[in-house]
Amino acid sequence: MKQQLKIAVCIKQVPDTGQIKWTENNTIDRVNMDSIINPCDEYALEMALNIKDAYKNKQTHISVFSMGPNKACEILKYALALGCDEAYLISDKLFLGSDSYITSKILSQAIKYIYKDEFDLVICGQFASDGDTAQTGPGIAINLNIPLVTYISSLIEANDDSVVVQQNFDDSFNIVKMPFKSLMCIINNNCKLRNPNVLGYVQSQKKDIKIITANDLGFEKNQVGLKGSPTYVYNAYRFSEDNNREKKIYSNLSSNENAKIILKEVQKLFDYYED
Repeated sequence: MKQQLKIAVCIKQVPDTGQIKWTENNTIDRVNMDSIINPCDEYALEMALNIKDAYKNKQTHISVFSMGPNKACEILKYALALGCDEAYLISDKLFLGSDSYITSKILSQAIKYIYKDEFDLVICGQFASDGDTAQTGPGIAINLNIPLVTYISSLIEANDDSVVVQQNFDDSFNIVKMPFKSLMCIINNNCKLRNPNVLGYVQSQKKDIKIITANDLGFEKNQVGLKGSPTYVYNAYRFSEDNNREKKIYSNLSSNENAKIILKEVQKLFDYYED
């Protein structure tokens, strides 16, 4: 087996979905909200630790990366308590408002900054509960120029130069052999997650969380954050639960007639929110 394995895990602190607050730029106010670890990212951590367990006495090093405000140190400490080896907080005022495209650039650059080109696996959650774009993991893979497999549910085995995993779909699955220097996106698979023990908590308190800034990664003001992001949230709203809203029922229409009605209603929505 490979004598040393270096794993980077990207995790995210997300808002408690019952108490979402917004900034004036229609981005989520992450500083002033109760937050939790993104559910899929818990399974990403579990995957990394399962791989570490599979290698037993071989040297395996897990570094955890999270981009966000200082409050995100909470989930990094949690990852350390679980058994991860190092934790990095990617935090800078210039990063505020970064979309998934820019976030993937920042995270990939942070992995390069720490590992140079000497990493073996990058592991991410498939989705984030506060955005659900599923773009950040694939974006990291593109920026690192490495293979990617999504919708991974479990580890099958670990070999000298690869890991074998199960990839799940709605009605089927694949068994995939992933070479080292690749990225995997993990889904919520309802497996039993491990909990930190007392020794893990004690050891996590002795480890420092290292801060990575925009200057460390070589980013300038206009390259990141709201100014660098091609995606801008024009408006954010929550649908009313009022059951007395107008309902329309159409029947016995052709496909073309259905399409025209849908397009007309969608255009009404765009016109309403542009006003």
